[in-house]
Amino acid sequence: MTQTFYVVVDIETDGPEPGTHAMRNLSAVATDDAGFEVSSLSLNLIPPDHTLPDQGTLEWWQTEQSEIWEQITADPISAKTGMERFERFVRDLDGRRLFVGHPLAFDGHWVSHYMEQYLGQGLMAFPGTDDPLFFGAGIDLPSFVSGALNIDYGLCRHGRYPPEVSTELPHTHHGLDDARGHADVLRKTIGILRHRG
Repeated sequence: MTQTFYVVVDIETDGPEPGTHAMRNLSAVATDDAGFEVSSLSLNLIPPDHTLPDQGTLEWWQTEQSEIWEQITADPISAKTGMERFERFVRDLDGRRLFVGHPLAFDGHWVSHYMEQYLGQGLMAFPGTDDPLFFGAGIDLPSFVSGALNIDYGLCRHGRYPPEVSTELPHTHHGLDDARGHADVLRKTIGILRHRG
């Protein structure tokens, strides 16, 4: 039986639009099929030459989250090297690998763009793709929790999750901290579904 792994990804950027702005931190927490962490990765990336920070986003980082901004911009590596390391990290998981984002529309959009640019394939593998990095199109964690618990989607966000799946891990806007918090929510939700059996 094929082992399933969840790759919970959180990224930090200097603006809203990939290609115009840059991903500054790419973090991932890999879990087993029960949601328990098996490995993690956090990379700071050099902005590609053709990108410029969004001034509003940069101002927010430097005034509201200056300490975290220093952490996610320290000792960066090239985007190409970073994506190659990310690919190795994911491929080291021997089984079916599922991408998880919170929200998928943001993290998945950015990661797919960088995968296309530097790895030659997007997040969603099209039919005929040889050895895709991920299975399927990814999981939106708020949607997963909303469906699993049969609760309003509006409750599926930081600080509003019901107690049975909420996490006490800090949400700092550092990718690795936030990915670990999302992975904790995922683990608790999987546990509820398995308990129902």
